[in-house]
Amino acid sequence: MALWRFVCALAFLSCGISCAAMAGDFTTPERGSAERSAIMDAIRVPVEKELGPRVVFVVDQLRVGEGWAFLSGRPQRPSGAPIDYRLTPYAEDHAAGLFDDGLAALLQMDDGVWTVRALSIGHTDVIWETWTQDHGAPRGVFGW
Repeated sequence: MALWRFVCALAFLSCGISCAAMAGDFTTPERGSAERSAIMDAIRVPVEKELGPRVVFVVDQLRVGEGWAFLSGRPQRPSGAPIDYRLTPYAEDHAAGLFDDGLAALLQMDDGVWTVRALSIGHTDVIWETWTQDHGAPRGVFGW
């Protein structure tokens, strides 16, 4: 019986170690940090092309590691006002209820600069589910 407990404990411990190793060293940059600002600025460029100028982000999740960053959140105006999607390319989908105000972005560090590899505005599903296969991003950046 003691041997069985030892084997179970060893299996449990090895699973915990391998899960931790798979997660890697992913962190969330502090608000106001240079890294977080660089990530937000990189995302802001394509988002403002779609939604108009002066966009900030409400961050639900931001994970960074292994040269990758993933953001899940929503855009809004600096005043805190929601985006008026009637004035965007998403007006028709928004009016039809086929649009959420969510935003997801995948970035990769390229020569010291964050580059957006995938971006979704208004998705109604887990759009980033395939981004590990599509872009080669590590699973840990998504918190999996």
